[in-house]
Amino acid sequence: MAGATSVTLQAALWEAGTKAAPEPVAATAVAGEPNLFNGVLWLFYGGSYSIHVRVQGNLGAGAAIVPLNSAALRQPSMSPRFATMLVVLGLVLFAGAVWFVSVAARDSALEPGAVPLRRERVRARCVAACATIVFAGAIWAGKLRWQKMDREFRANALYQPSPVSASVRTSGEYEPAVVEHPLLGTSLGSFLLLLLFNLRCL
Repeated sequence: MAGATSVTLQAALWEAGTKAAPEPVAATAVAGEPNLFNGVLWLFYGGSYSIHVRVQGNLGAGAAIVPLNSAALRQPSMSPRFATMLVVLGLVLFAGAVWFVSVAARDSALEPGAVPLRRERVRARCVAACATIVFAGAIWAGKLRWQKMDREFRANALYQPSPVSASVRTSGEYEPAVVEHPLLGTSLGSFLLLLLFNLRCL
């Protein structure tokens, strides 16, 4: 549209529609390029989207819908430095939680200013050991849950190109190009998409 003044973009997942879609994002005009706008959209889920483009200009308003299929092309990764920082913070939190539980078990029943006796110290050690086991079990359960989610992501969400084999077979004056897709198989074998063409006509 000539003389466009504003452009908005809205990504709507096809299962949800525009009612559940996030608010439209305003695109910014590219300097030195008339009627060229640039916008960034966040796609939080994989699947089929409808990108609603609304344009306002000197000649009026217009809208268009652009189909878009979103799929993860690679697995998210974490930098070694960031991973090390998270491990260190996790160890600090783990040790701090055990220490707080131990102190609470030792001093919670004492009078203000009283010195913990051997019985309180033994109780604090036992409670700290139990807390260590509980916290370690929670971390292990979280690790198993994360590994399960990672396997599901690799199997279902991560885009994997389908293997396709192509060959040319000579049959008289025709050379059919055979494209075989292993995912289209039946009990009788894979479907063969035969693209027949006569080389004499080329």
